[in-house]
Amino acid sequence: MPNNRVRAAAEVLPGYPRSPQRSGFFRELRMRWNTCGAVVPHTQEQESFMNQHVDRRSLLAGIAVAPAAAINSATAEPASNLTLLEATFQAEWTALKALEREHDDAEQLYFSERGKLAKPEMRPATPEEIDAIGKMTIAELREGMPLNGAAREHANATRAYNKADAAVRRRTGFAKIDRAYQRQVERTCTAADNLLHCPAETLGDLAAKVRVHKMWEYDCSALDFIMDDIARVAGKAEGA
Repeated sequence: MPNNRVRAAAEVLPGYPRSPQRSGFFRELRMRWNTCGAVVPHTQEQESFMNQHVDRRSLLAGIAVAPAAAINSATAEPASNLTLLEATFQAEWTALKALEREHDDAEQLYFSERGKLAKPEMRPATPEEIDAIGKMTIAELREGMPLNGAAREHANATRAYNKADAAVRRRTGFAKIDRAYQRQVERTCTAADNLLHCPAETLGDLAAKVRVHKMWEYDCSALDFIMDDIARVAGKAEGA
């Protein structure tokens, strides 16, 4: 059966998460936030007005034409856990971007220097080497096939190449900056995941997740979390 609560929320967030870049998304988000989430100050006139059984559409229409400053004041939401999580992500993202230039420069230098190394290639085995393998017994094969001359030479050349490669990584500074960069990638990823997994309670929370997605670009595994968020926010709107 169709989930009407999710469908209702999807109407609030058109195209998400397939098209998070669409400009219409934020316009619709702000419109719905400034109306459905409005908190009108309690006054005697308002109580009398509400007692006249005016339908919800009329009430929202009245709010929509109110001055922008009054709407912004009325719809202000308390700070949520997602506010802090978004700030944490932004700090980690900024730190990651600050490392990118140095990392890219060191990486280009490393690849340039590594290109001067001769990559080892294994020569074809000689007929004698092939014949020696064919004469091995089952018991010998079970213990492990020994390297023939060609394979042994290639293994030794590969070890020498890897040692030279590691020296190039250190000499160009790429080894050090790459370790720092990978650590920062992990920190930023953790911050993005923490925000994704935190339940959204308001349209403002959903907007925070959209802002982070535009920078970090969550993959399809995030869809279940987002759909749960949409259903939760839609349920609150229906129960209001």
